[in-house]
Amino acid sequence: MARWVARNRQRGVPLILLLAFRVLVSLFVLRTGFRALSDDDFSRVVIAQSFAAHPSLDPSGTSWLPFPFWLYGTCMSLLGATLANARLIAFLLGLFGALGVWIAGRWLGLSRNTSLLGAIIACCIPYSAWLGVTTTPDYYNAVLILLACCSLAHGHTSIRALGAVAITIAALSRYESWPVAVVFAGFVAIDACRTRTRWSAALALLALAAPVSWMLHGIYHHNDALFFVKRVVNYRRALGLADTDALTRVLATPGHLFRDVPELWAAGLFSLFGALLGHCRPFRRRWLKPSLALFSIILFLSIGDWRDGAATHHVGRTLLPIWFFVSLLVAKLTLWQLGNISTLQKAIRTTALIAVTGFCFFVLRPAWTNVEGFCPRQEETAIGTLAASKIATGQRVLIDTVDYGYFAIEAAFARPNDVVILDAHDPRHPTKSDAFASEGKLRAALTQHRSKWLLMQRMHESCLGASAFIHFRGPTLLLAEMR
Repeated sequence: MARWVARNRQRGVPLILLLAFRVLVSLFVLRTGFRALSDDDFSRVVIAQSFAAHPSLDPSGTSWLPFPFWLYGTCMSLLGATLANARLIAFLLGLFGALGVWIAGRWLGLSRNTSLLGAIIACCIPYSAWLGVTTTPDYYNAVLILLACCSLAHGHTSIRALGAVAITIAALSRYESWPVAVVFAGFVAIDACRTRTRWSAALALLALAAPVSWMLHGIYHHNDALFFVKRVVNYRRALGLADTDALTRVLATPGHLFRDVPELWAAGLFSLFGALLGHCRPFRRRWLKPSLALFSIILFLSIGDWRDGAATHHVGRTLLPIWFFVSLLVAKLTLWQLGNISTLQKAIRTTALIAVTGFCFFVLRPAWTNVEGFCPRQEETAIGTLAASKIATGQRVLIDTVDYGYFAIEAAFARPNDVVILDAHDPRHPTKSDAFASEGKLRAALTQHRSKWLLMQRMHESCLGASAFIHFRGPTLLLAEMR
């Protein structure tokens, strides 16, 4: 018994170290003031809150895939549908995601310590650090894709089954999982034909179940299997993002693949050179299938860019699975090049590696990488939380903001059914409310929506009249009650 405890304690040390490191990274990111990558983070929270109150198979009713809302909505129905709880869920998913990268390394055939180093490197990737605390599905989805791809390097049926489950969940979370699901199913189907096992054939079908089901959903509810592509294309064109030439669009994703993490690729090339000097074989045959599955993401996204159907902002979030895989390979190459050499050589090579990585992070990254601005929305979340404490459940509040900030207010308010948005700022359907043209029209709008509460821009304060009571006045927003 004592021997079993000692053995499992030794096995658990890398995981404890990894979790502690992930916590430190997440706390550091939050300490910098980062809260959200974009307004989509808050929009997703609002949809999850609606799901918690009224569950449905397609919570968003848009092109967004449903699993993230099932996950967050279910958790918030148990914990409470607040923005703080949504962020807690994201924080915990970040911890489990770090463990997932470690498990993927083990499936890839790496040692515990090598997998630990690879998972630590993955935690340090900027997009990984940011997305590990946001309420979007990008981080855990990337880990699920990585697990599915690395399961292809493992011949055990149970590991393949876990990989099939992982890619099924991922395919219900984000669209860049779909090409991986197709490649995964293809490799598993080939193995099924070679071994003539029905179990492998069932896993191939499972991997394709989510994309096929969502397209059937599109046919039934939207009269188009690819309705999600048209929605993204229309949105991008309404924003004016389709004005670049086709070649520039096709090369955008491969460019981000290298430009957004120069330090990772520099460390990889440095370690590869050192491994070759040590006469190490830098690539294993078992890594070929995972590599091909991950390459399908680049092909898929490049075609999407060409047809104006890819992500509209922060392309790096879609490339996380590839960077995680590279992180594991960099860890393997680094330990290879440091093996079987003297202590002095190890010190010299480690110092050189740190210097190269630091140069790329502090010098090349600012020059090469153009990361779009983030979206803390501190004023919006503060006033939304205050409004929730002052407005009774069932009473409506009319919200008017200059941009998509109303999503943050809704998320903090935590009662989406009690919210009326006066201007959604949708570029596809540009409409402008005339509620603030005069005090009379404002009162008419309040009467129409059976409300006496306003959360609005301060520039329209003159429309309130003398009878309004201001509960809170911020830098750009105010909370008012009409009497």
